[in-house]
Amino acid sequence: MKIFIAGSSLPAVFVTLSYLGYYFDKAGRPADVPIEMFALGVPFLFGLFAELNERYIKNFTLTGILLGLTLSFIGRFALGLNRKLFGLTYEVHIYAIVLYALIFTFIVKPIIMMLKK
Repeated sequence: MKIFIAGSSLPAVFVTLSYLGYYFDKAGRPADVPIEMFALGVPFLFGLFAELNERYIKNFTLTGILLGLTLSFIGRFALGLNRKLFGLTYEVHIYAIVLYALIFTFIVKPIIMMLKK
């Protein structure tokens, strides 16, 4: 449970919620996208992937890549955010892989390592 809470903490999800908020403000909120979902869904997924990393994967970079792919697939195929907000097509998946690998390696990993001491 500590790992889930650490993974879903504000420092971990700050980057994601910041750029979503920025693009929602810049492009306007699409009426068919439930923005309220992000406040709960993004931290939940971060916490879930932190737990998966702790129990099974054991590699923060790989876990970040998997989270990035998950979020980009949800955003692209379920919500259509790649075109509505970012104006991107397939490259959204490449950016997500890099961004979330960095987030998990340089933000989530240190938080979790502090908890383990």
